Amino acid sequence: MSFENMPAAFQSAFQQSMLDKRFFDQIEAKSKLRKCVSKIPIPLRVGEQMIYTRAGQLVPVITADNPTNNTLSYDLGINAPGVGSANNSYPIEQWSLFIAERSQSLDINILQDEETLASFYRQNWDNLASQAALSLDLISMQQLATAYESGQSWALATTTGTTISIHLDNINGLSTAFATTTFNGTTFPYGSPAAVSGSNTLSVTVYPISGASSFTGTITAATADGSNGSTMTTPAGMINGVSGYVTVTFGASQTISIGDVLVASDSPTIIRPNNKRSRQQLTSADTLAMQLFINAQAQLDANGVEPFDDGTYAAILDPQQHAQIFTDPQFQIMTMGMAKSDIFKGAMVSEEFGLTFIKSTNLPIYNFTNSASTASVSRRAFIIGKGALQEGTFEGMATGYANMADMQLGYVHLLGNAKSEMPWALITRPALDRKAQIWSQTWLWIGGVASGTDATITNAVVPTASAARYKRAVTVETIG
Repeated sequence: MSFENMPAAFQSAFQQSMLDKRFFDQIEAKSKLRKCVSKIPIPLRVGEQMIYTRAGQLVPVITADNPTNNTLSYDLGINAPGVGSANNSYPIEQWSLFIAERSQSLDINILQDEETLASFYRQNWDNLASQAALSLDLISMQQLATAYESGQSWALATTTGTTISIHLDNINGLSTAFATTTFNGTTFPYGSPAAVSGSNTLSVTVYPISGASSFTGTITAATADGSNGSTMTTPAGMINGVSGYVTVTFGASQTISIGDVLVASDSPTIIRPNNKRSRQQLTSADTLAMQLFINAQAQLDANGVEPFDDGTYAAILDPQQHAQIFTDPQFQIMTMGMAKSDIFKGAMVSEEFGLTFIKSTNLPIYNFTNSASTASVSRRAFIIGKGALQEGTFEGMATGYANMADMQLGYVHLLGNAKSEMPWALITRPALDRKAQIWSQTWLWIGGVASGTDATITNAVVPTASAARYKRAVTVETIG
C-alpha cells in the first residue's frame, strides 16, 4: 500500500502489513445434553464399577376383599408377601456404571510463549476447556443413543429355517434379556439384563420388508461380528451399534429377507415418519414433522416419566432437523406465543405439549444405504425426561488432589465438584526439564455415564406404560 503523498523513499519506514496480536474465537460445538443428565457422585474406595438398584412398584389392587375373611384370624385372608418371603412383593432391577479416566494434555515452552504475538498458554486453556466440555457431552450422547436406539434392527442377508442365525446391523438390546419373576400371577422382569441363551431368551417380532404379516420368534443366542459393520457410527467417532448374529427359533419354518426388521419385546420406542420400521426404509419423503414430537411426548407421559423441573421434556435435535421443523405448519402455529425456559437457555418451548426444543451439534448422524439402494443420511432427535441418563463423577478427584497439595508437583484447579455441571480438573505441571521451560497443561475427568432401566414398570403397574426396558427417552429418526 502507499501512504497518500508520502515519497516512495520514505514508505519503507512504515509497517506495510500488520499482524493482530490476539487469537479470535473459534467455532465451538453446541453442547446441551449434559443439562439433562442426573448427577450421581461416586464415593471413595468402591472400585471402578457402581451397580445401582431400582425397586419396582406393587401391582394395584382393584378387587374387593372377601368379606368372609374378615374374622378373628391373624391375617384376615390378606396375602402379604414381603422381601425374602416365598412370594416376592415386587421385583428389583439393576444397572451398572463404569468409571474411567479421560484426559488431554498440551505441552508448552513457557519462555518461547513470551516471544509469540499472542499467548499460546492462555489459548491452550481455552481449547482444553472446550474439548473437555465437548467430550463429556459426546460421552453422554453416545450412552443415550446406545441405549435408546437398541432393541431393533434389520437383516443383512436372506436365510430360511425353523432355527436360524440372522445377520443384523445392530444387536444391542437383542443380545441381552431380563430374567423374570412372578407376583400374584403377574410376571415381571428383574435383576440386570444378561446374555441371551437357551435358558434366558428374548421374544422378538419380525416385520417383513415385503409388507407381509409379522410373526414372532425367540432369540436364544447372539454373537458380535469380529469386525463391526454397523451403520450406527458417526463422523465424530461415536460407535452406537454393534453388527452381529442372533439365533432365532420360530414355531414353523420362516424366511428372513434382507431388510426384514426384528423388534425385541422390550425395545425402546423409536418413531419414524410414515410408520417406517427401520433406518433402512427411510426415503427423502421421511422428514421431520411436529406430530412426531407430540407422539414421542405422549409416550413419555404414558410411561409415567417425569418432565424436568421447568415442567417440560427436552427435545434435543440437530440444526438440520431444527430447520425442517420450522416448515411444519403445526409447529408454526404452536410457537406463535413462544415462551422461554429458565433451565434450557436459548431454547424454545411449546407449553401446550410440554416440550422444550434445544439445538445441539453433537447428535449422531448415520450414513447408510436404504432399501432402494440410495446412499442416505439419517438424523435423530431425542425427547428426554428426567433420569434418562445418570452421570457419576469420582469424588476422589477433589480429596485426592487436596491430599497431594503439599507435594508441590503441580497446580490443580477443580472446576466445581462431583455434584456440579463441570466436574473436571485443570492441571498445570511445572517444568521438569533441565532448563525449566517445558510446562504441561492437562484436563482430567474420572467418571462414567449410564442409562438406568425401568423394565419393572409394566402395564400391570402403570396401565399405559410400554414394555420397553428403557422408558425415559424416545428417539425420533428422520432422513437428513
